[in-house]
Amino acid sequence: TRKMDDAPQHTQAHNLDVEVREFTDTPEALAPKIVALAQTLREAKWCVAFTGAGISTSAGLRSFRGDDGIWTEHARERQQQQHPQQPEGDSKRKGMGSLAQAEPTSTHMFLNELLQRGMISHVISQNVDGLHIRSGVATAHLSEIHGNCFVEECWTPGCGKRFYRTFDTCDESQAFTGRCSVCTAKAKTMCHCTPRHCDRCNTGLLKDNLVHFGEVPAGREIDTAWEQVKQADMML
Repeated sequence: TRKMDDAPQHTQAHNLDVEVREFTDTPEALAPKIVALAQTLREAKWCVAFTGAGISTSAGLRSFRGDDGIWTEHARERQQQQHPQQPEGDSKRKGMGSLAQAEPTSTHMFLNELLQRGMISHVISQNVDGLHIRSGVATAHLSEIHGNCFVEECWTPGCGKRFYRTFDTCDESQAFTGRCSVCTAKAKTMCHCTPRHCDRCNTGLLKDNLVHFGEVPAGREIDTAWEQVKQADMML
């Protein structure tokens, strides 16, 4: 999620126009689907919501696929390099918005409202933007399986304290330098260290908690997510 040039973009991007195109139901087609969804939600005993990049696009943060997606743009750039005579297309590509300045969208707030009413039990998110927490979702009801840009944590065995910041901790980390043996044992080319130390155990540098490319989600976030999915009778 941090450095696109190091990711296998050719396997991530949507390359066909039909894959990039977004389809929208008419109000007439959408109305009965909303009624059916609401009824299913009322009847569910344990509903878990699963969110991805699309939930944050209206907050000014880019998704990865779709017409303005990061992968899509990289695929277009590669295609243009290989076939310079082809037009670049008329997509209005937005720049990556500021993570620190982004605010929760109405969808984030709605999901928190469903949690407060007991209509959903947990939120699992692939997003690292921290907007679910800022919308009011309690960490006990949230699994951020790719991490959170505003969190750094202690990897000292027996400690594991987390620190929630108001700034993107990865801006200060040594990500992708590969200089720390503790970090590179987890991912050979990346480092998670930030400049701060844990105030609980006072040993070692704190780490950003993102799941970088080449790493496998692990630990309490993914464990809790799996437990929730196994218990759910509805996924939203």
